[in-house]
Amino acid sequence: MTTITATIENEKDVKVVQEILERFGIPYQIDESAENYVFSAEQIADFELTKQEFLAGKSTAKDWEDIKTIN
Repeated sequence: MTTITATIENEKDVKVVQEILERFGIPYQIDESAENYVFSAEQIADFELTKQEFLAGKSTAKDWEDIKTIN
């Protein structure tokens, strides 16, 4: 097995590389820097509310594979 690591700056290029890897049936993993994510106070509050609702049994968790197919 060989591992290739590439740093891709352009989001459009990331999608192209993903498509190529998928067409060839090559498994891949995308690691993105946490610095790329900046959440607003409103988003953080929503995350906290969702967490509290889940812990209180008011909502359920979904499998990540199911979530990916929605988008």
